[in-house]
Amino acid sequence: MRHPVYLHIGPAKTGTTYLQQLLWENRDRMRKQGILRPGEVRDHHYLAAADLTEVPPPGLTRKEIAGRWASLVGMILAHDGPAVVSHERFCSATRGQARRAVADLGERDVHIIFTARNARALHESRYQQTLKSGRTWTFEDFTQSVLGSGQASEKGIGLGGQAMEHWGAVVPAERFHVVTMPGPGASRTLLWERFAQVIGFDLKHAVMETGRVNESIGVVEAELLRQLNAGDGDAWPLEAQLYVKHRMVPNLLAGRPGQRKISVTDPATLEALVRQTEKLASTVRERGFHVVGDLAELEAAQAAMPTSSQGGDASTEEVLELALESLRWCAARVGEVDDERKRLSRRVQQLDQGPSLLRRSLRSAARRTRLLPRARQLRDRVVGGR
Repeated sequence: MRHPVYLHIGPAKTGTTYLQQLLWENRDRMRKQGILRPGEVRDHHYLAAADLTEVPPPGLTRKEIAGRWASLVGMILAHDGPAVVSHERFCSATRGQARRAVADLGERDVHIIFTARNARALHESRYQQTLKSGRTWTFEDFTQSVLGSGQASEKGIGLGGQAMEHWGAVVPAERFHVVTMPGPGASRTLLWERFAQVIGFDLKHAVMETGRVNESIGVVEAELLRQLNAGDGDAWPLEAQLYVKHRMVPNLLAGRPGQRKISVTDPATLEALVRQTEKLASTVRERGFHVVGDLAELEAAQAAMPTSSQGGDASTEEVLELALESLRWCAARVGEVDDERKRLSRRVQQLDQGPSLLRRSLRSAARRTRLLPRARQLRDRVVGGR
């Protein structure tokens, strides 16, 4: 009997972080049902996808991630049962890389899971993600970059059309599963329920909620990040950027009350995004992919989104107030950050004879704790820009 392998390719900003965390938290429960979530660490799927697509994560080289995909494949082939792998980096695979992945898993029936979201929500979320990753453009510049090329119908689903083409060419249509993101008012767990349905995981005793999600930021928070990213690159090391992205954004910026939502309001852009959602739905129907959910949900969710601005641009005073709040937040954590740095330094020494990738990851984590000087620079930049 050929066991199935479910490869969730994203794309990004379609509930991937939420689903990946639930897969991680339920890995032992899935294993009891015979379903393998391979990898002893949460990031193994990320590194394997980076290895397959030949794009290393920030701070690592291709040499350092070499073999991670092969390692993951080995775990899957050694397991006598279904397996599930999830990372949005797989969405950027070329057709050749997709073909290689299926060939490497040749003893298994490969299934692709594609999580689908309406184009407007995707567009607004992806702008926020670019700021979290260090970009400095305005929402208008980002929109022009994505939609102004004349290929809006393709780009608007964020590599989605390309991913459907590449991965859809290497598996039968009945093994390409499109899971739609539920619309407003739906149960918070419905996306997970749909995903579990595809992989055959009984949720009777499963973890259904997780605190690890990609929270949205608002207009003021986005402008603070944009200004923070715009500084001298030499004074803004990768480790500090990662600290802001993984600590300050989710724990401070994303949780602030009264945020003003980043929204598309330009009529031409709104129309282009409507066409992109329609393009996605029609492509799925034409290809005959298996749909879990309802493609009509995507169009309905987009139609229900507001088309008027919720507050305009961020003022200098608002950004300054948030910068000072961020500085206080960082200063309050100096002791905890220093303790973490010392703990990680001791751990690096203990593991000095261990795998080079693990040592480097720990050293990188230790360096990420050096943030307070950058917080002071953030304050000075915002004040100086008044």
